[in-house]
Amino acid sequence: MSAHRQVRRAIALAAMTALSAIAGVSQAQDVWLVNGELAGTHATLESGVAVGVSGALGVNQAAGINNAQANSAVIANGGGATLGMTSTNQQALVTTTTGAASAAIQGNAFSGTSGLTQVNQASGAGNLQRNATVIVAGDASGVASVSDTALSAAISKGGPAGHNNVNDQFRTASISNDAFRGASGVLQVNQSAGIGNVTANVFVLRPPAGTSF
Repeated sequence: MSAHRQVRRAIALAAMTALSAIAGVSQAQDVWLVNGELAGTHATLESGVAVGVSGALGVNQAAGINNAQANSAVIANGGGATLGMTSTNQQALVTTTTGAASAAIQGNAFSGTSGLTQVNQASGAGNLQRNATVIVAGDASGVASVSDTALSAAISKGGPAGHNNVNDQFRTASISNDAFRGASGVLQVNQSAGIGNVTANVFVLRPPAGTSF
């Protein structure tokens, strides 16, 4: 079996393991008022989610309306490869106001993960979240560097302005002290509670020639 097929198989197995680890222990709930406005949104990733998962893991969880999320990764294995930035244009339209909004990652969720872990969690309306990773392994002589302009272009676009008519004390975002404990590799987390938040993580790694993984 070729090295390329082994990598694809490892990623596929990691994805299946991640799905079984997440099933049954994540919750996203919306509570609606009679007039069509959101009374409360709650997104929870409970203890035990994806513990010890290795490989490539991507999680998107949203409670509410018009939230946009994306996880993307590009991995090039030298050989004079030419690498272009991955990009995603995201937009979200806020058509309602949100009361209480909570986003929580509890217990030992994601502890002991290794490899690439990308997590987006949103509660509310019109939140934009994106994780992007670019890794070049082996001979990078043919790979062009990425400018600050290209990196800034990779973040989420189109975030609306927030609303000031809702009491912020009802909006909480929390991560347990034990969550992600012992994790290794590349870890990207976006967590938002409320309206019109825009968050992004962009990671680019191009090691010097001769560096081995």
